[in-house]
Amino acid sequence: MFSCFSSIVWVGTCHGNFSSTLGVLYSPDFPDEYSADSSCLWNILIPGSASIQIQFQSFHITDPNDFLEVKDGRSGNLLLHIQGGLEPPNIFTFQTDHLQITFLSDHELGGPGFVILFRGLVTLGSSVAPYSGTSSSVEDKIVPSQRRSEQHGSRNGEWWRAQ
Repeated sequence: MFSCFSSIVWVGTCHGNFSSTLGVLYSPDFPDEYSADSSCLWNILIPGSASIQIQFQSFHITDPNDFLEVKDGRSGNLLLHIQGGLEPPNIFTFQTDHLQITFLSDHELGGPGFVILFRGLVTLGSSVAPYSGTSSSVEDKIVPSQRRSEQHGSRNGEWWRAQ
């Protein structure tokens, strides 16, 4: 669903502030395993976008004590919490232009990690489209009914939630 990301790559960084309309986040040291005691925070602020969509290209956090959280960067409200050991749905769309993504691993185990694609979206009437910085060059419209709308999931108990 996402197109070319070759110009925006942040290999294995554990923090950053992003304002580009699309990009890629990698777990620490990716493609190598992330280490124990990782504490990472990424801020994604895309002025002019109505929402931000994230897509999990890969998610292999094996330790159930490790987790990834997504918060609304403006309100601080928790939007998504994913514990290690399980896999989230592929795509989430959050109705904000500012996300804070946190990854924490405990002191015991590392693991393969994750790759997350993000992009800003604008609202055009009743549809949503990728944000390109201007409203005149929008491509690949995404109609809301075509987006995955799952809000809760479980596998052997609650393991991720979106609010």
